[in-house]
Amino acid sequence: MDGKKALILVTAAVAIALFTIAAMNHFSHKSDVIEIKVDKAPTMGKSSAMVDIVLIEDFQCRNCRTFSRKVIPKIKSEYIKTGKARFTLVPVSFLAGSQAIANATMEVYHQSPDRFFPYLEEILNYELDVNAKDLIRLARRVGGIDLDKLHDSIVKGAHNEELRKNLSWAQGIMGARFRTPTLYINGSMGSTYSFEAIKDQIEQILGQQ
Repeated sequence: MDGKKALILVTAAVAIALFTIAAMNHFSHKSDVIEIKVDKAPTMGKSSAMVDIVLIEDFQCRNCRTFSRKVIPKIKSEYIKTGKARFTLVPVSFLAGSQAIANATMEVYHQSPDRFFPYLEEILNYELDVNAKDLIRLARRVGGIDLDKLHDSIVKGAHNEELRKNLSWAQGIMGARFRTPTLYINGSMGSTYSFEAIKDQIEQILGQQ
């Protein structure tokens, strides 16, 4: 009997220890808030908004494209247009074939910041692989963009250094957890799998104000 009691006690102690470790890991991630400072990146929404959303993406990343198509419009409609949130997108380029797209979007941003998101939307909604000619044609559809400068930026990789700095910055923030897309909401990592999870996180912040 004593042996059985000892075994039960040891088993219970191990279970409690494992539960405690899991709980500590859970809450440590929940409280893992970092300071996100982004300069000169495409932004929409009021600077005075209570919620600051930062998205890091490689435009050649399939998950990034899916997230941007399905989730960003909902964030824009429910939180950005209502003045509750500000949204900043930080483009990075590390996947094969992404530099041309990233250079094109950054050139449009530098030429005319208000055309960045409409241009990106055209690219993300394009069903085929985007080549240089497509990038020019889509920019023509958006309008108000110097197409000659855009072409030169794509061919010469005019914004490669800026993109390299973005990537280094993103890797520095995430460390071993680096991936795209990655979303931060007021410095805490958010979900990139569903709008509902993002909404819950935002509503908690708004409820605390």
